[in-house]
Amino acid sequence: MTTEKASNREIIEQRLIKEKIPYVIKDVNGKNINVFFGNKDCIKVVSSFGEKSLDKLTPEQDFMLGIMLGYDKILQCRRYFVMREKYQTRNNFSN
Repeated sequence: MTTEKASNREIIEQRLIKEKIPYVIKDVNGKNINVFFGNKDCIKVVSSFGEKSLDKLTPEQDFMLGIMLGYDKILQCRRYFVMREKYQTRNNFSN
């Protein structure tokens, strides 16, 4: 994954298509985009998250993405449990 200026989207897509690299691009804020590229199965997983911004992913989605991006697995496990606790607390209050 890389974060790029949205104005570069067309150039980035053209290059990825030319190189036959699987990808998905997600808007960040109208000014920036996140470009996920590489293994087709990994891109399929990222695509399954829908159009959510990264800060709206479920704890499980966040964990999978972190592991796929090569983040430290122990730190990702710790992050997952913290996020899960916050997610459960937030959803219990909204019920």
